[in-house]
Amino acid sequence: MEPDEGGVAIVRERLPSASFYQLGVDDSPITITKMEGLFDVVVTSEVIEHFYAPHLLYRFASGCLSLGGALIVKTLYHGYLKNLLLSLAGK
Repeated sequence: MEPDEGGVAIVRERLPSASFYQLGVDDSPITITKMEGLFDVVVTSEVIEHFYAPHLLYRFASGCLSLGGALIVKTLYHGYLKNLLLSLAGK
């Protein structure tokens, strides 16, 4: 899943047998689940910190996950003090 049309085009060119969808977390997960079904696991790696509305990831993922499925979120950790300062600065 990738919201950028250019990013999807590059991946489809390099991995033509893989399934890629031009979607973002603000889109409906029904587009994927109609084609692929529900997933046991949804993984995101170092993207949630770039979202304007991170809560949308959880809403989208819950629409893609089977009962008992898992959402795995990997994000950067710069240390408590730096993350606290970034949070206080609204970054």
